[in-house]
Amino acid sequence: MRQKLDNLSNITGKTYHLSIAINQAPENIALNHYSEMLPYLDSINIMSYDAAGTWDSITGHQSPLSATEGADAPNYVTTKGQWNLISSVAALNANGIPNPKIVAGIPLYGRQWIEVGEGQAHIPGVYQSGVTGPGEWENGSLGYNCLMGDSFSNIKDNQVCSGFANSASDYTYILVRDNNNSLRSVGNFGKISMNGYTVSGVTYPFDRIVESYYYNPISRMFITYDSATMVEIKAHWIKQQGLKGAMFWDTSGDAPNPETNPDPSLIDTLSNTFN
Repeated sequence: MRQKLDNLSNITGKTYHLSIAINQAPENIALNHYSEMLPYLDSINIMSYDAAGTWDSITGHQSPLSATEGADAPNYVTTKGQWNLISSVAALNANGIPNPKIVAGIPLYGRQWIEVGEGQAHIPGVYQSGVTGPGEWENGSLGYNCLMGDSFSNIKDNQVCSGFANSASDYTYILVRDNNNSLRSVGNFGKISMNGYTVSGVTYPFDRIVESYYYNPISRMFITYDSATMVEIKAHWIKQQGLKGAMFWDTSGDAPNPETNPDPSLIDTLSNTFN
């Protein structure tokens, strides 16, 4: 493929980018000979999403930045707790892949559970039992633009989306680990810098930030998704680490007409942070 693209470049004068999209599991990355593919590839794109979903009976995080396992997560001690962006990049580095060749994947959708109990007050809804919600294109799947409520959902012919009204901002948290290495859910509107995420006067470095999520104790609904804040956090980490960039799955889930929409486009959020 690389040879054919290079031959085409000689004819057209254009440059053709060749990439692959790979599984995020560190144990799978270790098995593949990515370093031998490196001379032929412009980038290796990590599909860093679907680490958890409604095929699981316990709520989890589909696109975490850092590891989710811990003694305070007794219901969630699985190998998937190590499926996270930081671990995936480290596994690629160990395989001989430098950061400027790596692209991070970001989801433009959420995975939804219903009938979820609140659990521990400091991490509401996290690692609790639940069942698959109705979803959009498949059970338990919701586009980011569906979750964001009226400003997005009025263009969607779907009762599931209209039910959110504009509640997402009120029920979205960022899951972090504090200085005692304990999980804690904090607000979704903190300040982001190259040092980490600062909220309520405390700064959490990137390796202590797990993921954003939605939990509504009234509807008992839990959704693992990337908020605009979480995308900005990941963008800062990507810049800090010198990765090649980020990709999304998929663009149909983003904000329609982002230039006129009051809610943030995740693609614009990433682009603006990189700029």
